[in-house]
Amino acid sequence: MPTVSKTDREIATIKADIASLGHMLGKLDNTLDKIGEASSVIAATIAVHEERLNTSEKKSNGKKKRIRRSSKRVTLPNYDSFQRNRRLTQRSQRKDIISY
Repeated sequence: MPTVSKTDREIATIKADIASLGHMLGKLDNTLDKIGEASSVIAATIAVHEERLNTSEKKSNGKKKRIRRSSKRVTLPNYDSFQRNRRLTQRSQRKDIISY
């Protein structure tokens, strides 16, 4: 019966280790491919969200401008009336105080 020498056993162990490493490297390569795909999807998603944010900010700024313009039209005449009424009320209160 032939005996297996120590060198033959070491060679067999090294071959098994190399095969195992080859398998692990294949898995690592697949993992890197999947990470690359995920990175592309994430980058595309971020680009879409940035565009949505920009569009939303533009719309928001437009609405703010319209609100400011509208509020000036609404509040200025009302504020003037308020100030006029306030002055008249203060004058009449002074007259009431003086007349007592």
